[in-house]
Amino acid sequence: MSAPVNLTVRRSPARRSLMRCSLMRRSFVRFSRVRFRKSYWIISLFFLFCWLVVSQTRLRECLSDSLDGINYVLFLKSSSIQRGDIVSIQGHREDHVGTLPKWPYAKRVLGIPGDRIEHNAQGIIIIPQVSRNMPLLTETSKGKPLTPIVPLNEGPLNGAPLKRGPLKGLTKTIPEGCLFVAGDTPKSFDSRYKEFGLVPMEKVWGKGILQW
Repeated sequence: MSAPVNLTVRRSPARRSLMRCSLMRRSFVRFSRVRFRKSYWIISLFFLFCWLVVSQTRLRECLSDSLDGINYVLFLKSSSIQRGDIVSIQGHREDHVGTLPKWPYAKRVLGIPGDRIEHNAQGIIIIPQVSRNMPLLTETSKGKPLTPIVPLNEGPLNGAPLKRGPLKGLTKTIPEGCLFVAGDTPKSFDSRYKEFGLVPMEKVWGKGILQW
């Protein structure tokens, strides 16, 4: 009876080396694909973040002394505005400056729709959240006359009747879609005057999130 035949195939060293290289190449390809997917998402998120920062924020320099002690404000694009917010106003042209080009203002919101503007003997005040009493100027530093947004004496304002406020002054209610804005200093040119007026919400680009 003949001896059993050993059918085990012995691969040559060269063939084993080729197989190891093939396995390593496949592993590398799989690893590269995973790394590429991760890198793709990281890079995409990075560019999305950069786009959001550039398109949704703006750094503005305060070109006047309107805001006390504030030189720069970082604004975030937003339509959710509350009392006390510093806002960036674009495209709001005042009759007082005539044909001068439009430029952005940085002002503080003191009155929102439904609040009342009262003009009494001490100046302008915002109710119901009583603001500081804001004195009024009669003219600008260049000698141009200024008109209070609410008159001190009886009379209609833009065809709307005026009422007496709790401080015995004439009042006007801020309509929907408008804001009363003012600076921190008495010399600020702002909504206290007809020449500046109330600011429509569509003219507000955003609100300040950081100032220094």
